[in-house]
Amino acid sequence: MSKAREELVHLIDELPEAEVSTPLSTARALAPRKARGDRPWPPAFFGSIKHAANGRTDNASRVDELLAETGFGQDFRG
Repeated sequence: MSKAREELVHLIDELPEAEVSTPLSTARALAPRKARGDRPWPPAFFGSIKHAANGRTDNASRVDELLAETGFGQDFRG
């Protein structure tokens, strides 16, 4: 464990229980999505244009519409 991580653990251990939520929410925001496990990966819009290969020739011009149908543009940061 690095010195910085050890110091962080020590500082958190010293906090009163009522004040733990602030650094906890910060750590959750900084944690990789995979570690949080609360969002599916990849998002539904990955590969959506490929799946839209429906014989139509206007998929490129409809890209915004196709991505919106699969959830692109929603906030996935949590």
